[in-house]
Amino acid sequence: ALQRACAFVAMDHGLLLEWEADGGVQKTASHGGEERLNTLETTADPLAIGPQWLERPGTDMPCVLLLPLRGA
Repeated sequence: ALQRACAFVAMDHGLLLEWEADGGVQKTASHGGEERLNTLETTADPLAIGPQWLERPGTDMPCVLLLPLRGA
């Protein structure tokens, strides 16, 4: 399902993270290369309440789209 969602928005990497009540993070799905997935994981913001488009010029991932799915 994550791979289809990434294809739909023309992105070659995707990561689904779940934050637990104690602050722990669990990776529940991923799509793409491990190095860039690690970048996505460190970029994720557990306090985000809405979508964020991050421009990161000069990095291996110059654009990142964060979509928090609260209560999903």
